[in-house]
Formats: sequence, C-alpha cells, structure tokens
Amino acid sequence: MYPGPTTTTRFIFIIILMLIISLACMTTIPGGTFTVDENDQVHCIEPMCHLSPTETAISDLTEEPAAGAVFEIPTAGPLCARVTALESLHLRAQPNERARVLAYLKNGELVRVVTFGQWWKIDTNHGPGYANARYMELSECEP
Repeated sequence: MYPGPTTTTRFIFIIILMLIISLACMTTIPGGTFTVDENDQVHCIEPMCHLSPTETAISDLTEEPAAGAVFEIPTAGPLCARVTALESLHLRAQPNERARVLAYLKNGELVRVVTFGQWWKIDTNHGPGYANARYMELSECEP
C-alpha cells in the first residue's frame, strides 16, 4: 500500500505552488514587463516604461477573465507597434488563426495598438483587425 506523500514532497509542492502564484501576478507585454499591485496599479519593471499603460486594464472586474481575453488599456496618448514577422503578418478579422485574412502587414510596418492580449487589436492603413502578439513589438508612434 502507498504510504502517502512525505513531508518533503508536501514542502516541494507548496514551494512550487507559491512560485506559480507569484508568476501569475506578473503581466508580460512585449517590450517590457509590468506588475499589478494590491491597489490594481500597473508598475513597469523593465525597459520601455514610457510605453506602459497609465491604469490597470481591468478596473472593475469581479471575476477572473477568460483565457485569451482581450482588454482595452487606457493610455495618455496613442500606443504604436511595429510588425516583427520575417516577411509579413496576417491582419485577421477575429483574434484567432482561422479567422479571415484582411491584409498582409510587412515587416517593420507601424500600426496603432487598440487592445492587448494574445491577439492585439490594431488600426492599420488597411483598416482595423487583429494580429498575433508574438509578431508585434511596441514602438514609438511617428508624428
């Protein structure tokens, strides 16, 4: 018969659980890392802080958002990004890989960011749409 978990096993489990919980409190956005304190204030802890949101993205949410949810992030001014895909990036009608392709964005193309998530909602010269965040990098907006 199995004797059950040992004290060492329980201790390791608690340490791993605490690590996972502490990592869940951090929000990573390409170009910088942000944390949210107990007052729901966002603080930048890496480069490009001048591009950080000015308020928390979810101010009055009472329950945990769905995985892959997209949130509006208020900013003092426009927030822009550059396409980092090797050749081109699909601008899609919905935030998923099966959505209709509206246009192809070239590497280095500058776009305006509307919302963040796994898919960023963006405004482009081709109109609004969604792009996979893995192929976008926050950038200064050009006048």
